[in-house]
Amino acid sequence: MTESAIAMEKLTRDLDLTKIQSENFARRLEHSLRQSILDDAILAPDRIAENFSAIGYERNLLDDLLAAAAIIRRHPSLHLLAKHLYYRTYLDAQGGDWMPDFDPPERLMGERRGFFALLLALGSVPLVNAAYAKLKIPRAIAQNHHTWIAGTIDLYRTGHNGRYGHNLRQTAWLRLAVDGTLFRLGRLEFHVESKCPAWCPRVYRNRDTNKITVLAGENWQYDCSGHRIANRALPTASGEKHAQDSAILRFDGTAYPGRERIPDSALQEELTAPGKLILSLHIPAVGGPLTEEKILTALASAEQFFPAYLGKRVSLFCCESWILNPAWRRHLPHSNLAQFQRSVFQVEEAASPANRSGLFFLFGRDDGDSLTEYHPTYSLQRAMLEELRQNGSLTSGIMIFPGGMLSSYGGPETL
Repeated sequence: MTESAIAMEKLTRDLDLTKIQSENFARRLEHSLRQSILDDAILAPDRIAENFSAIGYERNLLDDLLAAAAIIRRHPSLHLLAKHLYYRTYLDAQGGDWMPDFDPPERLMGERRGFFALLLALGSVPLVNAAYAKLKIPRAIAQNHHTWIAGTIDLYRTGHNGRYGHNLRQTAWLRLAVDGTLFRLGRLEFHVESKCPAWCPRVYRNRDTNKITVLAGENWQYDCSGHRIANRALPTASGEKHAQDSAILRFDGTAYPGRERIPDSALQEELTAPGKLILSLHIPAVGGPLTEEKILTALASAEQFFPAYLGKRVSLFCCESWILNPAWRRHLPHSNLAQFQRSVFQVEEAASPANRSGLFFLFGRDDGDSLTEYHPTYSLQRAMLEELRQNGSLTSGIMIFPGGMLSSYGGPETL
């Protein structure tokens, strides 16, 4: 057996790793076995204190973190797994990838088992600081990013009966900041996309009038009423017609029946063309209500920040998220969330029968067999459960907003 195979077998036996082991996991373990940087990175007491201080969490968890780190250092398999995950998440050239949630067995770490993943998350702090410093970005911007980790602690508590920790599935998100492509400005986070995401429509702006034209993405399909459907071959006998790649979309994301065309390239600037700066938006849990003022302030900050530090003006803001589920406008019509949806160009996503997008982010877990296992305490949680009862699934949505047009924020009459 190879060294990584032997290590994988031992880890699986000692730590009950059946949920997170895979061929890819074992292959990448071989790389991390050769690393020797873990103790200085996340387990040294002085580094833990510095990293925890950076996230600004309201409760002092330092003693618990130090105790958890001591347990990890003493247990060979815990130490090896922590070393592997640190390398895999932050340093591997292949980039950090999503992992399912994992806490070490209770018999090893007791009530502190959630701190295993939290120590891993805190290990991103000096790496993000270094990445931002290389880009000559002020430390205050890095500090804004670190507060995201504090929000994950509260989310973990929501799903674990008040116990402190961090969900391992969220750790890969930190790699984006380590790579210098994710920045928090005010209430929003902005991720620099390397190219137009597959879920984003094609967007054009008329050079003379600033009028926006939005076209459906490649192979997107719509029913005869203009609503997006899952990609499939529609039987000709059904009489159901569908638009595809070049369907022109309305402000609410539905397709105009029969209108398929590419705008005249001589008059149009393609905001989603290769080389354009496309920013995907993300809304952190920490930051208070999502008011219009906070949104506009964050967007305005982005339009100043990216030319100053990355040397490019913003071409397009976009977002794909459970937050943009159009059902929230029906359940919570007067909420900040509904107002946000009404103020930007919406794009529908096709419904999926088993979709539970967002359940984890509101309840800290999404593994419940029955909705009775989830106990709502505020309006959005109640709305989500009601939507699941009514339709059996959830959906995500997409928004786009052109850069340089903040004065047009607010509704279809402005775009």
